[in-house]
Amino acid sequence: MVNWDDLPLLLRVEDVAKLLQIGRNSAYDLCHRRGFPVVRVGRIFRVPKDGLKKWLEQQTVVE
Repeated sequence: MVNWDDLPLLLRVEDVAKLLQIGRNSAYDLCHRRGFPVVRVGRIFRVPKDGLKKWLEQQTVVE
């Protein structure tokens, strides 16, 4: 289980991949996806942890 409070404010793509249990390339694909919370500084992607948490909540499907 992830303790969100222990995570840094901005996550690297590798951190996102590890958290979501997906490959690094898939995490980079997410960063290029419309609606995914990403901050781009030059060629570097960073994902705000609060934005990722909110995005995950929005992706959850309840049936």
